[in-house]
Amino acid sequence: MKKRFFLCLLVLCTLLTALPILGLTASAAQGTVVATVVEGDKTIRSTDNLLQALTTASEREGCTVQLQSDIELNAGFDLKGTYTLDLNGYVITAHAPLILTSGNLTIIDSSDTGSGAIRGTNRPALELRGTTVDGVATATMTIASGTFGASDSDFAVHNNGTGILYLTGTPKFEKGIYLTAPKTLYASDMNNAAYTGGLVKVYYGEKTVSENAVVVVGGEAEQFELMARGSYSMGTMGDDLICVAGSAASLTGWIINGALVLGIIVMLIIMLSFMGSVKKKIARLNVFTIPAILPFMTTMDDLQRLIFAVAAVLFVVMLLVFIINMARASKKLKKAKAAHAAKKAEAAAAAEEAPATEEAPATEEAPTTEETPATEEAPATEEAPATEEAPATEEAPVVEETPVVEEAPATEEAPVVEETPVVEE
Repeated sequence: MKKRFFLCLLVLCTLLTALPILGLTASAAQGTVVATVVEGDKTIRSTDNLLQALTTASEREGCTVQLQSDIELNAGFDLKGTYTLDLNGYVITAHAPLILTSGNLTIIDSSDTGSGAIRGTNRPALELRGTTVDGVATATMTIASGTFGASDSDFAVHNNGTGILYLTGTPKFEKGIYLTAPKTLYASDMNNAAYTGGLVKVYYGEKTVSENAVVVVGGEAEQFELMARGSYSMGTMGDDLICVAGSAASLTGWIINGALVLGIIVMLIIMLSFMGSVKKKIARLNVFTIPAILPFMTTMDDLQRLIFAVAAVLFVVMLLVFIINMARASKKLKKAKAAHAAKKAEAAAAAEEAPATEEAPATEEAPTTEETPATEEAPATEEAPATEEAPATEEAPVVEETPVVEEAPATEEAPVVEETPVVEE
């Protein structure tokens, strides 16, 4: 009896373990082709189970898994392998993230309508869990086209590690991208094809965000909005986007300081209201200035004078904090701009030197370049005295036509070469 009980329990556990796999195609009708595995022009497999198609693709590097119907996934699974996932105009609804731990996955939507999408529910649709071994990422995900979102989450893609996420083409992000490490989001693919899509919100940092950490490699500031912990904004350093504390970054701090200062002013007004007949006293003093406040001190009791002194000190302190924050923000912003300007100057200098190096071979092609010392009447040329007596030297005409040589080294001297028979007479 006990053996039967344990056998039934084992069967039940096996069925419960298989439920996530059975739930992968819950929304597809039985027998409906969900995906095909294509290698070149050849279809390797057609199946009603997406997991089977992805397993086949992971074993055949370079193939493509192409969706053939919408599908709802009740459990997540590993997309490991090096292949392409083609949404083909269909939608994957994922109740758990589709995870990539190793390999190079490329996601595209080859449909003409561009309606292919992967959408999560209360969690991200995609999660990258790569690591780095000897400076090389074990997992890379390239998103080239398609739509990515999540109904109840702030981000559609989570790069939960040091794997590399590449953006290229014009994919659409309904929600943001979450990063846990710097230099893990590239605004181009491995072939340097740039991302040209719309604005992407980038959530960066779980705990402390390092200032000047590279968030997006090779991106444009207009394409990304940084959503980092603390007072940081997206700045530029060379071709990268970094965390910068300053300017717009400290706007939140300025708002807080301003609110405190406003609160202190309100406290002053309330304190003055305790003295009674404020309007009459202001009318008697004609003007409400700092010296005009001083006579009020004589009408205050000890508690009111204490409140006034504390409020005044707080006001001065908050004003100083506000000014210091502005100065620090301005200094850091200038530093970031200077670094960016230096980078541009180096690039401009390199661009100016490039034409000069390209023109150098042209001087070697001119046949008269070797005789340039003669054109400058350098005494080092032994044939210089003979130029007037014996025109037999081919260099003599060149000496007389030196300005022409500088303007057109080869084409205008051709007739001079034809006069050589006269020299032989």
